[in-house]
Amino acid sequence: MKNIPFFVCIILWIFITLLRVFTHQPWYDEAHAWEIARSLEFRNFFESMKLEGHFPIWYLLLMPFAKFDFAYPYSMLMLNWIFCFAAIFLLWRFSPFNNWLKFLISFSFPFLACYPVVARCYSVGILPIFLLAMLYKNKLKYPIIYASLIFFAMNTSFVAILGTGVLGLYLIFDLYKEKDWKNFAICSGIALVTFIFLVVQVLNFQSNAVPIIKVLGLTLQTILSSFSYLNPILNAILLAVLAVGFLVCLFKEKRMFFFVIFVFTSLLATFKLVYAGDFWHYYFLYIYLIVACWIGFEQNNISEKMKKVLTILLSILSFLLIFDVRNEIKVFHSHSKDVANHMKSHKNDSLLLVNQVFSASIPYLRDGKTDYDIKYIQSQDRTHNIQLNLEFIKNAMNLSKNNYLYVNSCSPIPDLTTEKSVMKFNLDTNIKNIYCIYKIELSEKKK
Repeated sequence: MKNIPFFVCIILWIFITLLRVFTHQPWYDEAHAWEIARSLEFRNFFESMKLEGHFPIWYLLLMPFAKFDFAYPYSMLMLNWIFCFAAIFLLWRFSPFNNWLKFLISFSFPFLACYPVVARCYSVGILPIFLLAMLYKNKLKYPIIYASLIFFAMNTSFVAILGTGVLGLYLIFDLYKEKDWKNFAICSGIALVTFIFLVVQVLNFQSNAVPIIKVLGLTLQTILSSFSYLNPILNAILLAVLAVGFLVCLFKEKRMFFFVIFVFTSLLATFKLVYAGDFWHYYFLYIYLIVACWIGFEQNNISEKMKKVLTILLSILSFLLIFDVRNEIKVFHSHSKDVANHMKSHKNDSLLLVNQVFSASIPYLRDGKTDYDIKYIQSQDRTHNIQLNLEFIKNAMNLSKNNYLYVNSCSPIPDLTTEKSVMKFNLDTNIKNIYCIYKIELSEKKK
């Protein structure tokens, strides 16, 4: 009877998430990672990472599948899902939380609809972070394993670096304090290798492809929409209450108190000064709160009363996040397979794509038999503006074929004219009013 909540919740979680996984069509970032893994060579490894802006673990895990174009996208989606499932399993089996809190965390939007479904590098980082929380009380028994998990986690994404870095410093300090010189030397060596490995990857990082709005940094408006369905005033009140509550309750557990302050300050500063981030990055603040409470509950410096308050606070936050549905079209409704199906039905035609977003469809097209005539007629600039020019499009067209223009909007396209030519765009397909595909007709003006 004791395990019934565990089995019921895990089975329900598996059913819901797998249903979402097998109906999910990857968006640009997911397909782009697959393409990078497909073309990645160890001789140009660091060069590729410098251009991409993400760390290598996810690409290395994808490589065996991507190199052979094996079962796209399901091999990628299931690989990601397995990591998230393992993290949820650890939460249920080893965290010190009660079943209600475990349920609320498991069925919050980040853990039910975001990380297990969208195949990015983040679930791969959450698993070692939860493992670090689970092993924290026994880290001195398994210091090399602990340090190796930190190396793994820090090479998944930039949001995984700061929190795991602090846990690594705690390990090094405790080994020094215990005068365990052998493991201190080994773990310090792992820390040095990790630092050098990360620096080599980010050195001279090229940010030209980063949208300008992301470079401008985190705004107050974004902070005051932390819970997407509440107005700014309620968001401000809730954030203030939660911030004060967590810090007061964690105060006696000095390490986790510092952990939360440092991680939140550092990540928010990064979002403000370096890269604004997206909702899936901000959810790592929630993940680090889970980790701080997990570790804090097992250190016995927090009173039982404060543990109950922490449980209530984390339950409220998790409950709010159940309804925090960030149903972004580009992420959850990319229709990349639908676009690819249109491309397959016009495999003998010339296909002109106005935006790199259509790259999400490319992995669906590889069958080893067909060579598609595909051209990007606009580079991916930092503003994502679409500017159509007759001569520019004409130069990209294959005049011996039918030509189709793929546009990531469905606003009417006016005829384009020059002194000699007229270009008309006849709507061929409208995909959910998100993408419109036009057949191009080019004619000479009558004298």
